[in-house]
Amino acid sequence: MLPIAGTVIVTVATATPVSIHGDLYLDLQVTIDGESGATMLRVPAHTMPPAEDGTRRLPAAGDRLQLQVLLGQVDSVRVVGD
Repeated sequence: MLPIAGTVIVTVATATPVSIHGDLYLDLQVTIDGESGATMLRVPAHTMPPAEDGTRRLPAAGDRLQLQVLLGQVDSVRVVGD
């Protein structure tokens, strides 16, 4: 479960792009470090950091991400190890 505010490290199990009224989101199934079981998140695609070529980077299974959470919503994403 995501905290109300703070930072968590997760491992992506699945990532599915979803368009809602023309805005791109990602439905992520993740495992939060230190917790058992999977958690589903819907994250705005604009929170993902761009790839080296400047295009929008979409996460893949096995990626480790640091999520910044504010009021229970993902506010920003950083790829762990970059």
